[in-house]
Amino acid sequence: MVKFVFASVRVFSLASQDNSTPDLSNSFGAKRIVVYSSDGCHKCAVLKDWLRNVNTHFEERSLENVDVMAELVMRDVVVLSAPVLEVDNSVYTETEFFEGNTLSVNRLQGILGGNGNGRR
Repeated sequence: MVKFVFASVRVFSLASQDNSTPDLSNSFGAKRIVVYSSDGCHKCAVLKDWLRNVNTHFEERSLENVDVMAELVMRDVVVLSAPVLEVDNSVYTETEFFEGNTLSVNRLQGILGGNGNGRR
């Protein structure tokens, strides 16, 4: 049995997925939001806490789960550092919504607002 251990995650390439999962209602409209995280990840905890504080519903998936990683690979998403944020069919790396170790609320709000460039 092969066991994968992922200490950090970064996305290299993206592919679209089908819309078979229903949208989740949240403060940023009816968007499907998924947070890919790993245990003990400080940035993951910061991101999830912020989303909860602004009443944004999200699905959480563990990057330590082999099935989750296999699904990402099948979608041509290669993850090297956590957290990774998926909004509808777009995937964002932590460098797109963190500045160093600090969450960039403006960038994150832009991503969640739908323009995808981190600015509203």
